[in-house]
Amino acid sequence: MLISYDRLPDDALVFIYQADTNVPFDTCEAINHKINTFIEGWTSHQIPVNGFGKVYYNRFLIFFADETGHSVSGCSKDKVTQFIREIGEQYHIDFFNRMHVAYKDDTDQVLIVSLKELSSHLDAGKIKPETIVFNNLVATKMDWEKFWKQPLSSSPFSRYIIQKAD
Repeated sequence: MLISYDRLPDDALVFIYQADTNVPFDTCEAINHKINTFIEGWTSHQIPVNGFGKVYYNRFLIFFADETGHSVSGCSKDKVTQFIREIGEQYHIDFFNRMHVAYKDDTDQVLIVSLKELSSHLDAGKIKPETIVFNNLVATKMDWEKFWKQPLSSSPFSRYIIQKAD
């Protein structure tokens, strides 16, 4: 059952899918409509899942699931994954490449870089230790609010940066 974001508890589960490209506004609107329809019919063992979902920054499909009183089963999580695959196929967008890091540039545009290129982007000045990156590994609404956007230097991606000796 679709509920508003503010009705979700802090421990609601979060599922984040990052697009490999910037999604056009009209496509985001269409996807948001499909997300709402999906959540209206989302169930776990035939019990409606209280959830919320939305496209953020024209790049992330984010789902929240309230497990208060009823956990979200593995099959219900698989339904989200299948839904995202269908959206990706329909709009020719890859939401499953976990080898890309999304970051905000100096103009607040959200861009992506491969993990392999992270150090070279840092060396070239395209990104800095204080550049905001998106940590799509957060697990709950509270973590999403606190840790989804964080400086590269304090993010899980910092371990991929090769520091050059002075």
